[in-house]
Amino acid sequence: MVLRLIPDIVRDVGNRTADPTLDWALAGQKLGVVVALGLTGREAIHPSEPYADHFAEAARHGLHCTAHAGEHAGARSVAAVLVGAVLGLAVATSVLPTGLQDVIFRTPLAIVVLLFGTIGLLVWLVRRPNPEA
Repeated sequence: MVLRLIPDIVRDVGNRTADPTLDWALAGQKLGVVVALGLTGREAIHPSEPYADHFAEAARHGLHCTAHAGEHAGARSVAAVLVGAVLGLAVATSVLPTGLQDVIFRTPLAIVVLLFGTIGLLVWLVRRPNPEA
């Protein structure tokens, strides 16, 4: 059995541990023990947006990204995380070879699916009734 780690940036702690957590994750990736960077905590009080640069940097280095969202703040926080994920993917694809970028970004069907799929999901998440209300 092989285990890998996903260190979390904890929103409740604030930015003071975000940089060291990212540094630790990148160092762990080089050793083969870290596969992703995570985000956890109460997003109703501490939103995801301040950590977008951390996740873009992680994605740029090839780390997967994961975030807990919706548990404390509902659909709007899920939408914010999805926007961050899309931005992270954009950064990640920027390091791909030009030929592969051409296939991804110049294929009309791929652009339409990504664009409308993301917009549709965000609209659905934001407009969906809150089951806790």
